[in-house]
Amino acid sequence: MLLSKRILGILIIILLLVLAVRTDCFWGRIFVKGTNPKVLNVEPGDLLYRANSLLLASGQLYSYSGMPGHVSVVLTESTFLSDDPLMGGCQVAEARIYDHTEAKIKKSTAITFAHENFGIRRKDRRFILHSHLTEEEIACLLNFVNSNMDKPFRLLAGKDDTVAFNCSSFARQAILNASGKDVDGNRGAIVFPNDILSSPLFDAPGDRVRF
Repeated sequence: MLLSKRILGILIIILLLVLAVRTDCFWGRIFVKGTNPKVLNVEPGDLLYRANSLLLASGQLYSYSGMPGHVSVVLTESTFLSDDPLMGGCQVAEARIYDHTEAKIKKSTAITFAHENFGIRRKDRRFILHSHLTEEEIACLLNFVNSNMDKPFRLLAGKDDTVAFNCSSFARQAILNASGKDVDGNRGAIVFPNDILSSPLFDAPGDRVRF
């Protein structure tokens, strides 16, 4: 009986979160001024961030827009229009729960196409975070990524854990390993996508781009 109540509680929480996101997107499309189409460029080591709240992503409270959000590491240099559904074929490395290619749950780190988790239906609540890595740092980053593929996904993975990752701990470790820069904005025990989005490392003009 206790287990049944716990499962019911989890299902109710998930349902409320889905309802909150749907409601946010509905009102967001009404009240939020969308971004104009633009040419975007990403380089290896840049980060892609996806917010779940359109209303928060478009304003001064953007750093709280995750709920909890998702973040990936860019692997290929790409130039594309912001409304390109395939995002120029950009590839990313990420710790994910769902494999869009095989259409099934697959909790692991993987190399995927950016449009799978950051495609056009997330318009106006996506961000590019420019890391400005050197060629040597990019080589270190790619080595880290290749050495940590198919590692298990763990939602509450510690940010220094290298046995299992969540999306933000994987992105943090990749950049830290490559450049020594810590993209965790609040330096807590666990790093969340919002912590990366709000990192001062991306405060320079043009380094945090919403699209």
